[in-house]
Amino acid sequence: MTSKDYRRRAEEKINPFITNAVIIYLIFFVIMSAVSGTFIGALILSGPLSLGLIKFIKATYNKEKADLDILFKGFENFVQAMVLWLLKSVFVFLWSLLLFVPGVIKAFAYSMSMYILEEDPTMDPMLVLKKSADMMKGHKWALFCLYFSYIGWIILSILTFGILFLWVKPKMDMAHYEFYLDLKTGRRSEVADIREIR
Repeated sequence: MTSKDYRRRAEEKINPFITNAVIIYLIFFVIMSAVSGTFIGALILSGPLSLGLIKFIKATYNKEKADLDILFKGFENFVQAMVLWLLKSVFVFLWSLLLFVPGVIKAFAYSMSMYILEEDPTMDPMLVLKKSADMMKGHKWALFCLYFSYIGWIILSILTFGILFLWVKPKMDMAHYEFYLDLKTGRRSEVADIREIR
């Protein structure tokens, strides 16, 4: 699976529901912008709303009904989502104090944490971060390349004052979810083993 393959599969999944996706992501960004100046507001809302986005991506992937209220489903696991978001942010920030690159590496190491929590909301947040880091061993560069493959769309989004990003971000998140599923099922590891043998 190349970055191009992930992008293609993500578009096939999200395009039939793109209008719904744009509305949900717009609500998310409006809420987060409203609380961006207050630490307490960001602390309370960031984790649960991010978890809600993942629930939407998962439902869309499975072609399940995803109403607008799915964005707020993350509040059903409010404490776990909030603590996970806080721990992830603190750890990435602390690593970033050393140098920029270690912070980026840690951000990619923890990038699967919300997907893991969505599947098992009872899991301890520290264990979630550890499991994400274990999953991402040997795969951080591949995920970085996947995100970098959207650089053209991201630049265009900046030129449109972020409006285009409402269409781009759902596709990026769906590609990320596809990547997560490949890690979870071991498909990426199997491909890596085959390449080593060759």
